[in-house]
Amino acid sequence: MAFYGLLNENEFYSDHYLSEIFSGDIRQILEAWQQKENNAREAAKGDIPEGATRYTGYRTPANQLASQAREILQRLEESERLRKTLERVQASRNLTGRLLQIFELPNHPHLKILEDGTPVPLLGELLSAQGEPLLWMIESLHGASDEPDQDPLSFRIVPEQCTSLSDDPLPKDITADDAADWQKRLSQQIFAQSQPPRWVLLVSPRQWLLLDRAKFAQHRLLRFDWVELLSRRETETLKAVSVLLHKDSLLGSQGQSLLETLDENAHKHAYSVSEDLKYALRECIELLGNEASRQLEERARAQNRSIYSGREALDPGELSLECLRYMYRLLFLFYIESRPELGYAPVDSSVYLKGYSLEHLRDLELVPLTTEAERNGHYFNDSLNMLFRLIHEGYTPASTPQADLLANGAVQSGADAFNLPALKSHLFDPDRTRLLNRVRFPNHLLQRVIQLMSLSRPSKGRKRRGRISYAQLGINQLGAVYEALLSYRGFFAKDDLYEVKPKGEAADDLGTGYFVSAAALADYDEDEKVFDRNEDGLQTLRRITTSSGWT
Repeated sequence: MAFYGLLNENEFYSDHYLSEIFSGDIRQILEAWQQKENNAREAAKGDIPEGATRYTGYRTPANQLASQAREILQRLEESERLRKTLERVQASRNLTGRLLQIFELPNHPHLKILEDGTPVPLLGELLSAQGEPLLWMIESLHGASDEPDQDPLSFRIVPEQCTSLSDDPLPKDITADDAADWQKRLSQQIFAQSQPPRWVLLVSPRQWLLLDRAKFAQHRLLRFDWVELLSRRETETLKAVSVLLHKDSLLGSQGQSLLETLDENAHKHAYSVSEDLKYALRECIELLGNEASRQLEERARAQNRSIYSGREALDPGELSLECLRYMYRLLFLFYIESRPELGYAPVDSSVYLKGYSLEHLRDLELVPLTTEAERNGHYFNDSLNMLFRLIHEGYTPASTPQADLLANGAVQSGADAFNLPALKSHLFDPDRTRLLNRVRFPNHLLQRVIQLMSLSRPSKGRKRRGRISYAQLGINQLGAVYEALLSYRGFFAKDDLYEVKPKGEAADDLGTGYFVSAAALADYDEDEKVFDRNEDGLQTLRRITTSSGWT
């Protein structure tokens, strides 16, 4: 589900959680609000004054937003035409007060004095049951040199915001030309206090920003664009906005607020995604290993030898390690490109994004490969090898355009040029993948690998596979994915084998695998055999054949 006008910047919640799961998590609240409105309407039916045509009782927050949308937008336009700053400040507060009332949030404009003595214009605040600051609603207004639709984080305190609330002299840093903007004040003053608020609503006439103290340093926030929201009046979006901004969502009735519950659910979802990744990596390693052994065996046969025997026999343990290292390279790239604040991957460069990045291959994850040339070509393989080499060797734009040609013939110039520091680690050292360096993986196989690493596992009840958010995964979760496969080792099947398991236990694709010959399989009960479902949904024994090679 897309929420137009509600911007989930840098994945305040994972995109998949917000689009696929969030609506289910807030359904009960929305139903309770709607039932309250229905009950109020029923109760008012017998008391409607003669000639009255408009219901004036309780309405859900979303319905209030929809009914007042046109008037709020009109008042916004009128307030932005005011030339006197004090008049504009007052008009803005009157306009904001309408929205605060809808969300049952306090509307008591006053100055909050920080620990360093700086006054901050608050529209209201909420305290926890223990009296600690929970939510500050900070007023952010554009100054004479600003545009009304700028990011509220870029605005500075307008002196009239403070003088209209107090007669005390203003600090010099508020009246000076180089006064800090809200981005700086929040990070260096407000959230740096000994008792900072957990949440901040940065409120401007056109936009509200919901900020979580724990996520602000990563530039993760929810942005509410009122012009977009109230112009569209899209029902499901207004419902989502109402829940996220309502007082009841911020004040927990039993110690935990709804926003904290939603955040916890998003983290649980991220955990399930990390579990998906463990299984995805295992399957990817098998895909790479089988294709590598197939190509290496073909070359060996052409030289009248075999990779399975003799002094030059292929070591399955070494092949396993190289496939694992290949997948760890992809895991690293998925994560580093999703976290621009780490400052390594130059994702702000269109040249890097379109010509080199893993993300541009991710955009091709579901593109049908219909012809033989498309399926068995090597665009994915060559692009990844180029990216691995760039990271290992680093890249700095040369002084001559001829040296800066991309694979597609484009030339880096100006703002699009990028620098990539060399990462001299074992992970990207080509000497650590000597076997795989001799292999060119076909497009269809690497597309499958990127699909597995990009999309959640299909399961019952899911409408569709969600796109994995690597930005949402923490170091602990990525570490769990890494450690789950450290002991993985493949082998070459010399005979057809069948997988078995301890009786009474479920098969675990990430655990130790036990394999027996066809003759020995008769000694095992049905509950000790491992089954898969084929394309027709029928159970079949899990068999490892000699034709499948390495597994």
